[in-house]
Amino acid sequence: APGTLILLDEIAVGTDPEQGAALAQALLEAMGHAQRAQLTARALAHLITRTALTRPLMLVVEDVHWASVATIETLARVVSASQEAQVLWVLSSRVEEPLRLADLQRLLPEVEVHETTLAPLQPREARELARQFPGDDHWRQQCSERAQGHPLFLTQLLMAERHEQLPDSFQHL
Repeated sequence: APGTLILLDEIAVGTDPEQGAALAQALLEAMGHAQRAQLTARALAHLITRTALTRPLMLVVEDVHWASVATIETLARVVSASQEAQVLWVLSSRVEEPLRLADLQRLLPEVEVHETTLAPLQPREARELARQFPGDDHWRQQCSERAQGHPLFLTQLLMAERHEQLPDSFQHL
């Protein structure tokens, strides 16, 4: 209940900041994981809802495909609790790994979801992006062709010239 947040605020009234922080820490440590996750979701939803009272918000959560089940559950609680606020949620996920978004949709059947698939960069767009990096035109063209329109991969390839090695997560591509 919203009173939980007020109660936590009121517990430390009249204490100095260090004592209040220690008391809050002790309360959090006494809670189980599920209680802490629920309190975290409520606090985030409360913050988002209060902020959205003064102006609309757009909140972006990137790389949802890497989120744990617990993170998806917390995100679902926050989205659900902030539904009445003026909030636009934008989530990004890889198409090849739709499971996390499917989990979120299952947890939030009442939320309207619009899915947009981003197309790869066109060759002209890839060349424009590549021109922002040092190196000769031939190197940039090779990187653009290898990236096949994927902007993150292209930027990593182009930066690898300076570092002479791709990050481990890109080695297999």
